[in-house]
Amino acid sequence: MVLSDTTAAFKQVGVKASSHTAQDTKNLWQVAIDFVNQRGGLAGRKIIPSYYFEDPTQGTNASRSQAACTQFTEDQKVFAVVLDAAADLTMATCLAQHHTPAIDVAQGNYPYDQVDITGVAPYLVLPSRIDMSRFRIFVDTLVSQGYFQPPGKLALLRFDVPDQARTRDAVIVPSLRAHGLALTDDFAVSAVSNLQELGTAEGEVNNAVLRFRSEGVDHVMFLGSDLVLPLIFPVAAESQGYRPRYAVTTDDAPQAFMAGNAPAGQLHGTVGIGWEPAYDVVSSDNVMQGNPLWSACAAQMRSHGQPANEARRCTGLLFLELALRNAPSLTMGNLRAGIDQIGDTPYSTSTFGTHWGPGVYDGPSQIRGVKFDDSCGCFRYSTALIGAP
Repeated sequence: MVLSDTTAAFKQVGVKASSHTAQDTKNLWQVAIDFVNQRGGLAGRKIIPSYYFEDPTQGTNASRSQAACTQFTEDQKVFAVVLDAAADLTMATCLAQHHTPAIDVAQGNYPYDQVDITGVAPYLVLPSRIDMSRFRIFVDTLVSQGYFQPPGKLALLRFDVPDQARTRDAVIVPSLRAHGLALTDDFAVSAVSNLQELGTAEGEVNNAVLRFRSEGVDHVMFLGSDLVLPLIFPVAAESQGYRPRYAVTTDDAPQAFMAGNAPAGQLHGTVGIGWEPAYDVVSSDNVMQGNPLWSACAAQMRSHGQPANEARRCTGLLFLELALRNAPSLTMGNLRAGIDQIGDTPYSTSTFGTHWGPGVYDGPSQIRGVKFDDSCGCFRYSTALIGAP
């Protein structure tokens, strides 16, 4: 499940980015599919792809996810679905009801927490994403990078959805308290499931800017942005002459979206954590050079005229290849048994170290600090690898 050409949608919301056409996307994924098929496929079977292209200008997340789920579970009855589109938990929930694994590799999706994942277990797995229940590492790394020095007032900017409220209460607030810190404000923006609802969110974000300014908030921490909040908040802030210091994660696509869309000066002092170089930093190709799987997939991408950083698309397929290597048949039970045995065996072309075992549903085990560099107007990694419990 992937996005259709979103260039028009980007223009409608003022995003300086272009998107692949449906055929472009198929071409990219075919390179990744051929790469894994040449290695033997999944449990000795060749991958035969089926696509659903999600158009963000039509319907809602729920309606689009339901249509995709129907195609994959009733019309074609695929074994597993690799999610690389902006969807919420609706898709994974529907797939779980049909006993179909969902392999979510899309940083543009709303992030999940453990309650979300447990609710659809064992069907949802995240080979290259970190669920929000592990975001103590976010706060700890902000502290180690001096984000809170000198002391100021901190606000959390998030969406008004249950898992982000849970993350605030169970993870962010206790983690801050452990460092002697606290939130000055917590602003929840209405969830966005279509472009029409984006207008509501923009109005609410303008209200957030007014409120933060009046409270003297000078640090704003993004949570679960779905690539929406880090795009519209800096624009609204700049229009009101407000320049707080931001804290971000890979979920906010620091380099991939923020660097090219935030007004000049808005990102000064921004720090955070990252686990997927293609979204995090300007030098993603160089960062991944030491990863043999990345190098091999990137070489295949280049040989077909594709950018090297598109090698990230091999991750979900290589994950399935590894998990199913000893499977006698393609079943959810055999897939989960294989996942439980992966341990620290590498498979990812998109992130750093990974770890799997019983009860583990998200793979990344290492992050790096990320920081905005004023000299290049870009994001770079600012720390060595840090273990992410």
